[in-house]
Amino acid sequence: MVILTAGRRTVAMAPLLLPKLLMHATFTQKVIICMVAGFLAAALIQWAKVFVTGADDALNKGYQHRSPAVTITTKP
Repeated sequence: MVILTAGRRTVAMAPLLLPKLLMHATFTQKVIICMVAGFLAAALIQWAKVFVTGADDALNKGYQHRSPAVTITTKP
């Protein structure tokens, strides 16, 4: 806390810098905050999908087979 001395009075600066009333976000600001948070969450999910796909491709690159799938049929 910064303390100023003016003559015989000592004034603390912290109460002077803080607003007198608590500030609340308006509805529009809350909507914008939610939009930004939703965008960041979607970006994180998309990044995770790309990361997992890339890691899977890097680990299993030599094991990928391009031959047609083999199906096992059972006789009744």
